[in-house]
Order: sequence, then structure tokens, then C-alpha cells
Amino acid sequence: MAKADSSFHQLFMSYHRDTINRARLPERRIFILNNPSLPTDLPRPNTRWWFEEAFRSVRAD
Repeated sequence: MAKADSSFHQLFMSYHRDTINRARLPERRIFILNNPSLPTDLPRPNTRWWFEEAFRSVRAD
């Protein structure tokens, strides 16, 4: 529920906003690597709790 109504995000940001801003995430690069050696039946990671702002500028080239 807290994730659905964004109250978790608001609480998280109230504690961590300064640290996140100092990390300068928009200036960083994210490398998305493919690993063909992984088993095909490996479950995908649960990204529901990932910090979405960190991935806003990521392009899947």
C-alpha cells in the first residue's frame, strides 16, 4: 500500500534526499550488461523497490 500511494517514496525521500542529491545521480553512467551464461529460467529481479529516479535517463541501446 505504501508503495502504491507513494507514501513510502515521500518518507524515503524525507530521510535520504540530501544524500541522494550529493550522489549526483544524473551525472553518473549506468551500464546494463547482458550475461548469456545465466540460465534462461532464472527469475527476473524484483525491481518494485528500486529507486526509479536513478534509472530515468537510462536508454536501452
